[in-house]
Amino acid sequence: MPNLSRTRWWDRQLEFEYPDCRLPYLDREKVQVQRGRVVFDMVYCADCGAPKALAPVEATTFAFFVCNECVAKKGPPAGCVEVEGPKVE
Repeated sequence: MPNLSRTRWWDRQLEFEYPDCRLPYLDREKVQVQRGRVVFDMVYCADCGAPKALAPVEATTFAFFVCNECVAKKGPPAGCVEVEGPKVE
C-alpha cells in the first residue's frame, strides 16, 4: 500500500486542518521503530510534543495525536472523537 500523503492523490481536506504529528518526511527514518517486519513512525503529542505513539509507515498517510495527560488537562480537541485503545505503560 503506497503512502498517499506524498502523492497528488492525498486529499488535504481529510486532515481537518490539524497538524501531522510525525516528523517531516526526511527526518522520520531517524526515529523509526521496527517490530518484526513492520516499520513504525514515532508519533508525537500535538500539545506537549512528547513521543507517545507509533504508526505503521505503510498504512499511515496522516497522524494527529493528543496524549491522555493533555486530554485530561485541557479536554479533547474541538471536533475530535476520543478513541479508546489499549493502555500501554
